[in-house]
Amino acid sequence: MRPDAVWGGASRPKWSPNGEWIAYTVGFQEIWLVRPDGTDEHVLVAGQEPAWSPDAQWILHNAPIDPQQGVQLSPNDWSLREVAGGEVVGEPRSLGPGRFEWTPDGHLLTTAAAFRTELAMLNISTLKRTVTPLPAGANVAWAPDGVQLAITTIEMQPGSFRQTISLLSDIASQPMAVAEGYGPIWSPDGTRIAFFNPQTGGGLASTIAMLNADGAPLEIPEQVAAEFAWSPDSTWLAIVLSLGLTPEDIQEVWLWSPDGSIVTVGPGREPDFAP
Repeated sequence: MRPDAVWGGASRPKWSPNGEWIAYTVGFQEIWLVRPDGTDEHVLVAGQEPAWSPDAQWILHNAPIDPQQGVQLSPNDWSLREVAGGEVVGEPRSLGPGRFEWTPDGHLLTTAAAFRTELAMLNISTLKRTVTPLPAGANVAWAPDGVQLAITTIEMQPGSFRQTISLLSDIASQPMAVAEGYGPIWSPDGTRIAFFNPQTGGGLASTIAMLNADGAPLEIPEQVAAEFAWSPDSTWLAIVLSLGLTPEDIQEVWLWSPDGSIVTVGPGREPDFAP
């Protein structure tokens, strides 16, 4: 099944941390691997939404979508697969429903459902969970040091809800609210946190806001984006600029620096930097 000839096409490219492979979803049904030079392209496993472990030895993925059902019925059934030499080895480890992110040390996953009320640490060797209560939230972002966390807490209000970025000095500490927003992502050098400010922007996009690692706000030029990803050296954000109000409208990828510099890459979405 060729990526350019299937329902859903190819999406969600993810570089392996060792730079040897790019994993991506084909047709919402299969995960493929390819070398960065375009060679050795092949199917890895049935599934979608691949996420590499930091040591590139594991891939976390969601279950595939039946094309007759459509993307709105995306499953929430995650599995963990060991990868060696570009192939899966051993049996899949079923994790079930939830939200999963790799911790920087590569040994544990954070897990919870939407509007989470707890943070569960999952040991990938034993699949044993260690649970820490948290306020309701939707996003967890680990600092590169593997100790600090940034989370999005959610306060339900009549007819709406409020999203707030909070910082935790470690997994056992109490959250400290620092800004209104959502989707925090730490810079790879651990000095800054970029996130979305829902009070500005429009359509499918919001303005990018930024904090120092201690939660102090940073003054940066206003820039609207629908997605973003840090460069490995923490100097650039690859941003997706939505030029319309629906997912079908044109989207462009830019390189944007917090000093205001901009480089246009071209049409596209879901950017990911090489290691």
